[in-house]
Amino acid sequence: MKVGILTFHFSDNYGALFQSYGLKQYLESLGCNVEFVNYHPDYIEAGGRLNLSKLFSMANLKALYLIASGFLNKLISPGDYLAAMERFRVDVLGSSGKEYKEGQDISEAFSKYDLLICGSDQIWNPSVQYGVDPVYFLRCNKSLNVRKISYAPSFGSDALGSEYRSEVAALLRGLDAISVREASGADIVEGLIGNRPVVVPDPTIISGGFESIMKPMDDVSDNHRYCFLYNLRTNDGVPEACEFLKKEGMEVLEVHNPHRRWKASGRIVYPTPEQWLYLHKKSEFVITNSFHGVALSIVNKRPFAYLSLKGGRAKMNARAYNLIRSCGLEQRIVSEDNPIAKVFGTEIDWSEVERRETLLRNTGQEFLKEQLELAKK
Repeated sequence: MKVGILTFHFSDNYGALFQSYGLKQYLESLGCNVEFVNYHPDYIEAGGRLNLSKLFSMANLKALYLIASGFLNKLISPGDYLAAMERFRVDVLGSSGKEYKEGQDISEAFSKYDLLICGSDQIWNPSVQYGVDPVYFLRCNKSLNVRKISYAPSFGSDALGSEYRSEVAALLRGLDAISVREASGADIVEGLIGNRPVVVPDPTIISGGFESIMKPMDDVSDNHRYCFLYNLRTNDGVPEACEFLKKEGMEVLEVHNPHRRWKASGRIVYPTPEQWLYLHKKSEFVITNSFHGVALSIVNKRPFAYLSLKGGRAKMNARAYNLIRSCGLEQRIVSEDNPIAKVFGTEIDWSEVERRETLLRNTGQEFLKEQLELAKK
């Protein structure tokens, strides 16, 4: 069985790489020949084209921000850090072959597979500058004899803008089977097409673990007490949480974030993806505002504190909240009533978490097994 995965495997983002690896690893364990469809649209990270007829539009502002951000990323990120991301894509994910951009016919790439899977990650989150991308719903210019399904894609929010609803509804009807990553995503799909999709866990949950690819970092000892800090998008609540952990005798190791616009709260480290996994696994405590920071804390059984995103970003908490609640870990969310000291002092019943995690894992694995059987018919 030849399977093609369409996701954000090209991103210089740890979570994107780990979820890509998790899905590929599990499918390969079932005997599948798995490849990533090498679709890399410019609008996602490089900004895309500017609309010269609407110079001061939000779409152009977003594009300019991504262009500047990408330039800054290359400027402030060490070359070996970016090289490590690319090496992981090539050596571990096996990403290669012809690269496709937005607007190109991708039928040739799709036609090679018996089963096409779109997901995981926020592939169904419409971009300001491009809108909805039909390719991430496995739409192409030709009618192909291939089964098309989604595995755990996210809309990136708990709601979908009204301007996208009719287009997304039509695209969803072109899929043979639909699963999503969050209950809020299931609500969106059900509201659009009348059928409620199955909610499955992120591929990091079904992978079975990452021990086989973990690698230690030379300048961090296994005997060293440290807190692993992985924060994206904002620094809200991070300095206070880190100061508390420092008073508890831990050094804070802060993972390099090329988009950081705030003062660092710890010693910046530049791990390869394999070293990220190892540092996370060996840490005494994890502070994060990232979905995959939470997911890997559950997989690696690490005590963690989740710092909710605030303001306009609050809608993006749905992804983490859904997983946290599914595992009965609501007490790990930092709030005024549940400060970092209380979170830190609360023991986690890992046997109960593992029981719930197993139920989630079984749901995802059974969905994929069923789809592989249907693709054979």
